[in-house]
Amino acid sequence: MVIENWLLIKGHSGYEISSLGRVRSYRNRQGHPIDEPRIMTPGIVKGYPSIKLGRTFQAKVHTLVLETFIGPKPDGYVCRHLDGNSENNAVDNLCWGTQEENYEDRKRHGTDNTGSKNGMSTISEKEAREIKTLLRGNSIDEIAALKNVSRSVVAHIYYGRTWKHV
Repeated sequence: MVIENWLLIKGHSGYEISSLGRVRSYRNRQGHPIDEPRIMTPGIVKGYPSIKLGRTFQAKVHTLVLETFIGPKPDGYVCRHLDGNSENNAVDNLCWGTQEENYEDRKRHGTDNTGSKNGMSTISEKEAREIKTLLRGNSIDEIAALKNVSRSVVAHIYYGRTWKHV
């Protein structure tokens, strides 16, 4: 059985956050105090549940959970979702970490955007490997014409700006 603990959100009277990532308010939608708290429904901003506290303050739920249950964010750190699910904001699924650790998590969970998972990608991993092989004896212009891609696609591969992982 999972126990849900509630703590006040620092600096925001009338709002609590739970160890499971739920937010509740002791105010109605007009901002007036109420006796029984209401569970708030977060919106999704850039893929992460976010909540508005009061009229103007908006925060990501995972940040509120970590700051409330673990402590302030250390300089240069970001929130890591240990299971790769950005909507699982339980305190035992979150921790502060470096950007590098977060990127390694994304690679491990398959939620990174490298290669053909990147929305700007115009070629596949297979095509990138073929271009890398062709670069050992052909010019950038020749390969671009042969593969029917722009010169810049081949040049970015050649100079290691893209497709480093293949």
